[in-house]
This record gives sequence, C-alpha cells and structure tokens, in this order.
Amino acid sequence: MNTFLEEIIAGLKDVNLDEMKEPDEKVGDFEKILGVAPEHAKRLWAMREKLAASGLLLVKELKDLAMNLKMGDTPPLSRIEELRTDLQSITDRIDILNGHFWNEVRRTFKVWGKDVGLRKGWQVVLTPPSQSALPFPFSALFGG
Repeated sequence: MNTFLEEIIAGLKDVNLDEMKEPDEKVGDFEKILGVAPEHAKRLWAMREKLAASGLLLVKELKDLAMNLKMGDTPPLSRIEELRTDLQSITDRIDILNGHFWNEVRRTFKVWGKDVGLRKGWQVVLTPPSQSALPFPFSALFGG
C-alpha cells in the first residue's frame, strides 16, 4: 500500500494540464494580481478537485440511502459506516492538498501571512482581509 505522499507524487505526474478546469471567479476590484499560479500548484489544485468530485459522489450515495430509509428500506449499516469513513478520508486528503497548494502559492509569491486567492486564468491575487473571511469550506476552496 502506498503512502499518501507517494500517491500525491504519482498523481501530480498524471494530471493533464489541458483537461484542468481553472477557477472561474473574476479578480475583484480591490484585489492585487500577483501573477499566475505555477504549474505544480495547478496540479495540486486539480488533484484536490478530483478528490472533491469523488467525495460528492459518496455524498450523493449517502443521500440516496437516507431517502431509501425514509421510504422504509433499511440500508446496511456497514455501507453507511464505509461511506462515512471514506468521506472522512477524502476530507482529510483535501485538507492536506489544500494546505500544500496555498503553501506553494505563498512560497512562490513570498506572501507569507497574507490573504491570497485564486481567480480566473489561474491568477493569484492578494485579497483584502475583509473579503477573505469566508467560512469553511468556502475559504478552503477559494482563498487561503
């Protein structure tokens, strides 16, 4: 069994940059563009997005099981527990990738301790503190 670090390293190589969906949020009026995210950071972003998509599939399955429960079916508790465990694992992995992504962005642009965001065209922006106070999980998705 590979460690998560080994999975990250292998996954970074497998990311197809041409197939990556870039962020679609436009640069805000009071945001300062620092530059374009480096390729390795884009790859981390793509890996995180792929994990998030797989997590959404598990959430959908859990919702379906809950709907079946309302209709009188009794879903196997083992499957519910398996889904819960898998979702927690995905959440933990997303947190790690997200932290590494923002660390790489801050390291690249030397903006330690600053609020940064990622915008359309892979533009890294410096955000005013008042605009980066998004609640989790939105802060994890849209700004470090």
